[in-house]
Amino acid sequence: MNTYKIIDTPWDTSSQIACLKREGIETVIRYYNDGNSKKLPEKRLELTEAQALSEAGLNIMVVFQKTNNEVVDFTYEKGYSNSQIAYNWAKGTIGQPFHSAIYFAVDYDASKSDLDNNIIPYFQGIKDGFKALANRQNTYEVGVYGSGLVVNTLKNQGLCSFRWLSESTGFNGTQEALDHGSYELYQQFTTNTILCSLDVDFDIQNPHGQSMGAFKLKGTEHDDREV
Repeated sequence: MNTYKIIDTPWDTSSQIACLKREGIETVIRYYNDGNSKKLPEKRLELTEAQALSEAGLNIMVVFQKTNNEVVDFTYEKGYSNSQIAYNWAKGTIGQPFHSAIYFAVDYDASKSDLDNNIIPYFQGIKDGFKALANRQNTYEVGVYGSGLVVNTLKNQGLCSFRWLSESTGFNGTQEALDHGSYELYQQFTTNTILCSLDVDFDIQNPHGQSMGAFKLKGTEHDDREV
């Protein structure tokens, strides 16, 4: 049996759920976006897959990303727009329970200048976009995927609740974050990893067991408690 309990993948897992359970997977991380690419036509989580995962007792975690891999992808306006796309998909299409997390990716080794001038405004846009659509009872927590520098700066500034470190330990601040336990989730470095015919990455939750903001859908056999 596989030794990891958490995977992330850009591919629909519906037909492989039984296999994933046999391999010991407990949480599947999938994507939100504003439209799939030809290269990754199954990247966005759809309702039928979310229902199937929940019915099987697997936790779901979600991250908004289409590109988000260079500095031009990050402005206040794009953060505001992306937050509303993500919120509306989570609430209106998936039925994601409020107070679970939607992560947003910063998928490159951002500099301090990038962080100050682009990424912090982007996440301020996310915060404001959520606020415009929600009240205190009906909102989602913000997570961030990226380097140690990015995730912990945003956490310290109150712009995210959950931190997911990318697999690149050479990124700014990532090794320091690992050394100090300053993260909720850490993506493992793997090469061409296939599990149950799916291209996946493996992830490890902080051993101290902090919540990651994962969820199950309401109205399934299993409850929707956050993990």
